[in-house]
Amino acid sequence: MPKGQQQKNRENLAICQEELKVARASGKARQISTAAASLGLAYFQNKKHQEGLRNFREATQIAVELGDLGLQVHCLGMKTLAYQIAARLPDAYKAAQEIEALADENEDQSIKCDALASQGQILLDSGDERGAFEKFYAAREIADSLQDKRRQMNILGALGNYSLVIAAVKKAEENFQQACILARELNDRRNEIGFLGNLGATLELKGDLDGAAKIFLEVLEYLRESGDLDAQMQALRYLTQVYRKQEDAESAIKYALLAIEIARSGDVEIPLVIYESLILAYYQQQRMEEALAATIEAVQVAHDSGNRQQEMNFLLSLGESYMLAGKVEEALETYRKAREKAKKLDRHNVEAYLIGRIGFALAELGQMEEAIQHHNEALEIARQMKLVDLEGEQLSMLAMAYVDLNDNEKARECCQAAIKVYSEAKMEEEVKKVRQILERIDA
Repeated sequence: MPKGQQQKNRENLAICQEELKVARASGKARQISTAAASLGLAYFQNKKHQEGLRNFREATQIAVELGDLGLQVHCLGMKTLAYQIAARLPDAYKAAQEIEALADENEDQSIKCDALASQGQILLDSGDERGAFEKFYAAREIADSLQDKRRQMNILGALGNYSLVIAAVKKAEENFQQACILARELNDRRNEIGFLGNLGATLELKGDLDGAAKIFLEVLEYLRESGDLDAQMQALRYLTQVYRKQEDAESAIKYALLAIEIARSGDVEIPLVIYESLILAYYQQQRMEEALAATIEAVQVAHDSGNRQQEMNFLLSLGESYMLAGKVEEALETYRKAREKAKKLDRHNVEAYLIGRIGFALAELGQMEEAIQHHNEALEIARQMKLVDLEGEQLSMLAMAYVDLNDNEKARECCQAAIKVYSEAKMEEEVKKVRQILERIDA
């Protein structure tokens, strides 16, 4: 979980604890029940499950004693959500079943509809796609029979997400479009924007990049008015991705920089994919220094967020940026840092590649013996892991290193071995490149 979110969860926990104190002081049972349920959820968000369950028990007991069906459903709904947050899906499903049982006992179809929809989402998260569809379909039948547009809207949104999971993109698009129509009929702009965002993501997935960009610009305009910085960040994330795919580097840079500006001013988490889009867009425009600066910043952001995988990826990218800029010593140091990250993450294939890049940097610095040691180490790992690309590349690098050492015999052996590897893998372009090295040796 990002550090910023952890801080927000801790702050929310403190607020909920204070609200329960105020409720107890008031002596109002319904207020105490509601506050205890909210505190139970807050405890779960902070991974304090036992404390959370104690509060849910208190909240539910008060609701039962009051004979308040709506309050019972509210408490169980909060408990269901808490279990989902904790990824305790069987427990979440049982809580949703309790809500359904209450609905049946009180012959309340609206509550039953919501319970079935909740069960469907839990089953979908569990990987039971067929079971999820059955629950969503049953919920939709009830919503249709009640002619309840709000519940119809919510279930269409859930069915849209379900369709994406099973890769039925066209059906997802239809569901989200229908959900948007109902949101407009209900004059519910907030939910309409949410479904529009889902529709935009669906259009991006199907390759309608112009349509996706248009939708995300509309979503962003609304979110600017609402002041929801986290949601703005998600809209900007999609915009930068869409423009990057369209190879519209100027627009990708514009919205990526806007996202970074919002993150700095609003103390919100920035999706690292925005930095990826920004860096690639800078490269597309041949703005090398800015790409380098953005990559350095991305490494720090990934480190601060605790995302070690992305930190490693950005370090690797930074090393390549330094090489392109001719800053070989900086590249060498960065490759070594990235290698340490890869080792800690047990990413042996990435570590092997980085060993090869260290060898390449050492060769550029004229440290040929050490470079050869690294290429041989990477070559051995590549063979063990059957990484054909890396094996051929390291043999090619070794060949060039031996050329620099005037050892043409070993250089030829490496070239011939690389040609054999690439030929067996039917990598014809790589074969041609190695043959060119061989031709230079024999010239």
